[in-house]
Amino acid sequence: MPGISLFFDSEKKLNKEEILKLLKEFSFKNYEIDLIYQNDFFFVFFNFYNFYPFKIFKKDNFLILLEGKIYNKNEKEIEKDLKEIYKDFLKDSNYKEKIRNFILETDGEYIIGIFDKDNFLIFNDSIGRLPIYYFKDEKNFFLSRDIGILNKIISKREIDLESVSEYLIFMYPVGNKTLLKNVYRSFPATIFEFKNGKINICKIYEWNFEEKENLSYKKYLEILYEKFIEGIKNRVENFKDFNLILGLSGGFDSRIVFLGLKKLNYNFYPVTFIDPDKKHLPDLIVSKKISKISKMDLKIFDIKEFKLDSIKKLIEIKCGLNYAEMGFLIDFFKKAKEIYGEKSIYFTGDGGDKILPYILPTKKFKNYEELFKWIIIKNKIFGIEEIKKFSNLNMKKIKEKILEKIYLYPEKNLNYKYIHFLFYERCFNWLFEGEDRNRYFMFSTTPFYSLEFFKNGISIPDEYKKYYKIYRDFFKILDGEIAKIEKSFFGFDIFSKKIFLREFLKYNLSKFLFIAEVVEKNKEKIYTPPYPLKETFVELIKKNKILKEIFNIKNLEKIPLSKNKFFNLLTLILFFEDF
Repeated sequence: MPGISLFFDSEKKLNKEEILKLLKEFSFKNYEIDLIYQNDFFFVFFNFYNFYPFKIFKKDNFLILLEGKIYNKNEKEIEKDLKEIYKDFLKDSNYKEKIRNFILETDGEYIIGIFDKDNFLIFNDSIGRLPIYYFKDEKNFFLSRDIGILNKIISKREIDLESVSEYLIFMYPVGNKTLLKNVYRSFPATIFEFKNGKINICKIYEWNFEEKENLSYKKYLEILYEKFIEGIKNRVENFKDFNLILGLSGGFDSRIVFLGLKKLNYNFYPVTFIDPDKKHLPDLIVSKKISKISKMDLKIFDIKEFKLDSIKKLIEIKCGLNYAEMGFLIDFFKKAKEIYGEKSIYFTGDGGDKILPYILPTKKFKNYEELFKWIIIKNKIFGIEEIKKFSNLNMKKIKEKILEKIYLYPEKNLNYKYIHFLFYERCFNWLFEGEDRNRYFMFSTTPFYSLEFFKNGISIPDEYKKYYKIYRDFFKILDGEIAKIEKSFFGFDIFSKKIFLREFLKYNLSKFLFIAEVVEKNKEKIYTPPYPLKETFVELIKKNKILKEIFNIKNLEKIPLSKNKFFNLLTLILFFEDF
């Protein structure tokens, strides 16, 4: 993974050459590694490929690193703001408030690092668009954009069994944990600092999804459209002369980005893929229709098979935070980079599906018990009782552990705590990891997480989002004809009466937990894995010692597996292979 890696040792015993050797061994082909700062206590390395975005501001007695991109400020403004933050940091004067103001007004996907001979100050953006990981014990503090580096460098590696339990349930650990004990994923809006001989970590802001503005629907629509177009424009203009690639599916979100780029007359290359299981063929059909009506060439990447090497590579670099099925995307991005060149930027529709539609549960939760049950019903891969049957994990307290984290969400209304869960757990902990996988090859972005669009999108009264109203009006503004093409997996378009019926039934039936549970269960279908995945699965189960400690192998071999369940287990099994 390109990006920052910092290695700190309070006893000054780190070996620079050994760290550099490890970084080189773990880097992808054509990556470069620079030592950008060092003092007695820490080394700061930066790993990058051609055209990965970063900027270094060198001063007489300190250095500023900007990794990623800031879209709504120029370099002079950025440098000025960061210098002021640094001065206040040294004086211990209100610098956290200044950082908070900076991240809440600065649109981008970025990590800031400021280093001098005695201190460091690192913080990320308010949404945490670039995942960053850290390890801390009594003597050492390691921080890196690449969790695989931390997995290799810490002397005593352990699997976090609580995180494994959560991973089996959701396909990701909850909160800031990873599958590695004492290795954490940073929350958004987090400061890491070394000052006066101490390392401190603190979160300075958390989004509250219960806070709503009180404007008319018409005004909201105007603001959202303006901020969406602004988000696209700022991103494209900050990557001038880049080949702009758009990942196009058959859904609404990438289609809206497609139309926004067309509206602004930008040149771009729509691409899509055929996955090895042919799961996304309905997306391909719709993508072809969109491109044909728009008179644009659609590049189709046919990924014919799951390559075990690619899957293993994905598990190695992401330490299980990207699930095994997505291994074929490594082959997709390699091919895309070969065709469009290293000076490319990848646009997606990520984020639209959380910000624009109505995702508030219609059932009013009376207590945390009902909220927890809803979270499990709507988001689970394996149920808790199911995991008890095939594992030796202690599942008795897992519910309490998850709820402890949910209690701390800032919202008071339990239904809005569910929205918080969807953003902070499913989006930030899982979907962002998928986007970050793309960045091993080329920088990836989406206008739906442009800061002002995000702010306004989550502050709209939820009633305005019902029945895909905002989607529909966005399409009317951008291109009503393209909107008349059906949505893949729906089979009808956004103006169809069927969409109202579908949403009406969904809203009303989901008021009853038992009906929601039956609906979700009926979605599961038994999966027959292709060669060599099934054989690998069986072989690893039999020979891995850690698996025998965690799972009841006889019971595990008996359970029928849906596709999600199979790849969930395969991800963990391949991850455990390294232990």
